[in-house]
Amino acid sequence: MKKNRSKIEWTDKTTFITRCECMDPDHDIIVEVEKDTEWDMITLAMHTQLSLKNTYYDNLWSKLKTCWKILTNKEVTFDSEFLFRGYEHTRDFCDGLMDMAVRLKKD
Repeated sequence: MKKNRSKIEWTDKTTFITRCECMDPDHDIIVEVEKDTEWDMITLAMHTQLSLKNTYYDNLWSKLKTCWKILTNKEVTFDSEFLFRGYEHTRDFCDGLMDMAVRLKKD
């Protein structure tokens, strides 16, 4: 993998952080991979921070409708954007996933 640490930062052998091009740390994605040998499964989890502070939630009625959905166990969806800076950043992200697969295979 290209050593572009502003885009990919390894925290351990199965976790890395990739930075959004806008450089807002709230948009970063934490990618974690786990191997479950009992079920012969690999789990990929991607974590990011979502905020309710956007134009949709500026009006009170929208906030109340969302609260009602949560209280009544209805589905609530949120959108998030992540900006890759061109081919190199996208390739680094994919290479990071492949590196984790190789590391898990060795274990």
